[in-house]
Amino acid sequence: MPETGPKHYFQEERSVAEVKWELLGKCLGVWSSSHLALYPPDANVPLHFIDLNAAEGYHTDALNDPIPCNWLALFRNTVKTPRLQQSVRFYLGYPMKQPLENLQAQLAETNAYELLSEPPILLHSRENRDLLEAALAAQEAAFIYMDPFRSGYAQKMLLQSGDTARQTEMLLHFTPDGIRKALGGKKTGKALAAFFGERMRRIKAYCGREKDNARRAQFMAQHLESLLLEKGLNPLFFPIYKPGTGVVSQYLIFASPQSARYTCFKHLILPYTDYQQDGVPLLAANHGHDPQLALFSHRPAFSLELLASDLACGASRFKFKAVEKVYELHSPNTPYTPDNYLVAYERLRDAGRVELLNGKTMQTVRKVTYTSVVKYLS
Repeated sequence: MPETGPKHYFQEERSVAEVKWELLGKCLGVWSSSHLALYPPDANVPLHFIDLNAAEGYHTDALNDPIPCNWLALFRNTVKTPRLQQSVRFYLGYPMKQPLENLQAQLAETNAYELLSEPPILLHSRENRDLLEAALAAQEAAFIYMDPFRSGYAQKMLLQSGDTARQTEMLLHFTPDGIRKALGGKKTGKALAAFFGERMRRIKAYCGREKDNARRAQFMAQHLESLLLEKGLNPLFFPIYKPGTGVVSQYLIFASPQSARYTCFKHLILPYTDYQQDGVPLLAANHGHDPQLALFSHRPAFSLELLASDLACGASRFKFKAVEKVYELHSPNTPYTPDNYLVAYERLRDAGRVELLNGKTMQTVRKVTYTSVVKYLS
């Protein structure tokens, strides 16, 4: 019997729909609960969840199709408290109208909508899209799951969310073929051209020189990640490789304007990732390519040695802070885990660069914990 669990999940090749349903409910749970925790218990906090691939993998009206069952489970898990039930609004979109309407009819036949305070809004009409755009323009919290290269509407949503929505989290899920066709062809959609701006010139020039499709897609995906970072978002880039091939089959990019929710997502994805020998996550599944092939010089390899070196120079920023606080400040947009910081500070202590203190008594301690306070030595 094959081994199961997150550690082994990607050892078997997975479809886009399978990956979506493995991760989406977990992401939505973290997102909704973390938002509500910021407000008093009686506060009315609208939370908008938008899925632009709602009928992914569903093109029938069969009662036992797993996609309606997955939606029913998602509704049940998301609105498991009265407060969540009142707060979360669902918006369902798909590039083709008929599968979405089939899905809606199936969900209506079950008790799925009875779990919600309002039925989901289908995004195949201008009126419903206007309702969503008004909520986003009002800076109400939103989480968008989409393939940004699948449809013109998804491309417009990427442009709007990346440029203006400061309360919007995105989980972008796409394939190398999808991004390559959208950006590498002769014509590029207006919204994508506006989003990528002057980077389109560099992408087109690279595609003119590079004939390998995998390298083209990787170049484009890394430009997307870098552009999200430039726009003030915290992106987490997670390629999924086909088992045993070293070829990427899918890309995930989570992007958030809040470093705290970026960290929450990183902790969610860590059980699925491969690791380097020093214990630093690679933030990739079935990682099989040479890290020396990284396309951007501003994305150096991460290692415990580099982390310790960086922390050694951080006295002005991290002195007399707890290790857990240092992690909170330093780790966004890196793959480092809390355990990596414990090991790095142990190395600095052994090298005579820092002392580690008990957070309550401020006495020197030998065992490093997350609450240990870092005292930098001259």
